[in-house]
Amino acid sequence: MSNYCEIGEDIARLYPNIPDEIMEHITKCDECSEILRLVQSSDEIEKEDLYKKYPDLVRTPNCPNDNYLAAYADNSLGEKKREKIKEHLLICKHCSLIIFDFIKFRRIEHCEAE
Repeated sequence: MSNYCEIGEDIARLYPNIPDEIMEHITKCDECSEILRLVQSSDEIEKEDLYKKYPDLVRTPNCPNDNYLAAYADNSLGEKKREKIKEHLLICKHCSLIIFDFIKFRRIEHCEAE
């Protein structure tokens, strides 16, 4: 993990539906306030700064969309597309965390169904 506040990952993944307890932390943490401001920004230069400063927190232009990531987690992609996403996951913590969340959610769904 980098040297930033761990809550930053939650901000980037949960935005715009950030729970109250995380928003409470954001109001007290300068670093997390900056991350939220940059995530909310529509300024492309600011977004680029966010990618550079917190590369594992945010989706970059090279990241696959959530539908592909969900299909990867469900093992329902063709071999070529699956291999391409697998290579991307080796260098992108953001997408790896999304895959982890999808898999965790599927396990919870499976356990509740039993």
